[in-house]
Amino acid sequence: FIDRPLSDKADPAAVANAIHEARTLDVNGIISSNPEKHPVFQVDSSGTVVTVYEKGSAKASFVVGKVSPGFADTYVRQAGSNDVSSVTGTFGYVFNRALREWRNKTIFTVPQESIKEVKFQFGDTTFTLVHKDTLWMVGKDAADMSITQSLLGSLSTITVDDFVDSALSPLPKIAAQISYAGQQIRFAFSKTFSKYHVQTSASTRWYVMEPWHANSLLKRKNELIKSAK
Repeated sequence: FIDRPLSDKADPAAVANAIHEARTLDVNGIISSNPEKHPVFQVDSSGTVVTVYEKGSAKASFVVGKVSPGFADTYVRQAGSNDVSSVTGTFGYVFNRALREWRNKTIFTVPQESIKEVKFQFGDTTFTLVHKDTLWMVGKDAADMSITQSLLGSLSTITVDDFVDSALSPLPKIAAQISYAGQQIRFAFSKTFSKYHVQTSASTRWYVMEPWHANSLLKRKNELIKSAK
């Protein structure tokens, strides 16, 4: 979980990478002990301070600076020390993330094989993608298998591109909806931002999705039906 400046679920992969790098720092040697050179290596206030805690107690703290000229190492300084060390690897990006990149962007997940029916609603137009025997069908028409498999993979793990941390007023008008696996994913297009606001039926919370991302999920009927040869 992210504790400050807001409370939210963290991205498991980002956290795992940070813990792995913090545990496996391979120090090659000290490059400089001159505090006046800290800005050169970006291990001053321009660096990223990482503090590792165990059971509420700080166990280690270090500043991650810039990458070496050969892009093989990263400069690191232990907090409270003037020594700047060269550490194997280019891992600064693992720690130096914007807040939104630490947040969990997955809002719904379900095993792909459990999806047997997907209902689409665009205004007053509705249609259903259904698995029958060994085929996926849209009404009486066979669905394109490559498009369907790609869609099912995307639907099994719904991710968003950004977060809405304040109340939306007025509430967005739902433009489209996808229902499957006991869940509804609602889409409202914002003309102001040229992006979609997205919500699941499990929460009142809204998220942001780029148009290309939303369009990969919002398949029209003619896109899903297998073309006649």
